[in-house]
Order: sequence, then C-alpha cells, then structure tokens
Amino acid sequence: MSKAPDIGWHILDPDFGEILLHSVVVGEGWLHSASAMAATAPPGFVSPYWAKTMMGAVDPRKEAVWEAVRKDVSPDLPSRMGALFLFPTKEEAETSLTDWFKDSGRSIFLRVRMPFHSAHLADGKWLDCIEREWIDCATRYWLGEMRVAPRRELVVDGRVYFPDWKMPPFRRLPAGLASVASGKRRDHR
Repeated sequence: MSKAPDIGWHILDPDFGEILLHSVVVGEGWLHSASAMAATAPPGFVSPYWAKTMMGAVDPRKEAVWEAVRKDVSPDLPSRMGALFLFPTKEEAETSLTDWFKDSGRSIFLRVRMPFHSAHLADGKWLDCIEREWIDCATRYWLGEMRVAPRRELVVDGRVYFPDWKMPPFRRLPAGLASVASGKRRDHR
C-alpha cells in the first residue's frame, strides 16, 4: 500500500463549490471532510458525494459494493461516501479533470495540506469496471494496488487546511446565503 502524501489538490465541484469556499474562509483555511462533520451534524446530513449518488450521478449499487468491501478488507480506511477527494499532484488533478470531469463545469484547482487526517491513496482506474468485476476491483482499490498507468486519488477523512484561503477564489457567501448553507436560517412566518 502506498503512503498518502501530506499535500493534495482538490477540483472544485460547481454544485457545492461556493459552500466549500465559504466554509474554508469561515474556518480560516481549515475544513473538516463531510465524514468528519457527520459525527456532530443534524439528522439527515449527507456529504456532497452521497447527495450526488442519491441524485443518480453515481451508481449507488456500485458504491454500496465498494463500501462493503472497504469494511471487510480495510475497515480503518476512510469511506468514499463522506470523503474529501484529492489528487496527489496538480498534474494528476488536471488529468482527472480531462478524463473524468470534462463536461462538469469543474476547472478550479485548490491546494490542500493534510496535517490531521486519515487518507487512502488509491488507483481510481479500479472504478472503471463492469458489474461482475466490482468486488475484485474494489478489493484492489482498497488494498492500494496501482495499475501500470494509475489515476491516483486520495480519499480523505478529517481536518484539512487550504493554505491559499486568503486569495481568490475563496470568498464568503452573502449573509442570507451563508445562513441557508449553514442551516442556521429559520423560517419565521
């Protein structure tokens, strides 16, 4: 199994990016992964990745297999369902943008330090398989096996730091949107 690096790159998701950018500014550069926040979140909290799975952007059956295999093979590794996904280098993030997200509207790369985290360095190419290969490929993914030309990704759980948080694209949301994003806004009819 390969050791995860201490620096990674995140590709900003256009659906949840504004909330992430705002949260990083509010946290003065610090952010907890969705799985780390889930322990203290209100009932019904889901990660952006799980939300996309529920909306059909990701096959929930496949992710269920990946999660079951993780629990069996490497239960101490972070779950994909609440993780923050990073890439070990900016070049790998750029390649993944082209290979995985070319029509997604993603284009902003954010540098991330991971001083307090649990991370797994995996080859995302194991995800490119047909259903009858899911268990074998998931096992190899969670064991950290790399293919000849891997598409390395970091599955991160915990507290991470965005060292460039004082510069664009990081920004606060307007007050009304920030309260909706944080769940603090209440309807006072």
